[in-house]
Amino acid sequence: MIQLIHRVPGRLRFKADKLRGDPALVDQLRAMVTATGGDAVVRMEVNPRAGSLTLWYDCRRASADDLLAAF
Repeated sequence: MIQLIHRVPGRLRFKADKLRGDPALVDQLRAMVTATGGDAVVRMEVNPRAGSLTLWYDCRRASADDLLAAF
């Protein structure tokens, strides 16, 4: 399960224990976010040690709710 832990305009941070040591899940999330957010996604960073994912996006191209739909 992926949980939203922090939300500010232009950035979302998620926590998921399954991100630890599961590169296939990281690739799957990257594909889902890209398909949903398209060119609004500026950067996506995964910290496998912390089990977290941070997503930066352009607020003018997509809303946080649009991107959250990927999860």
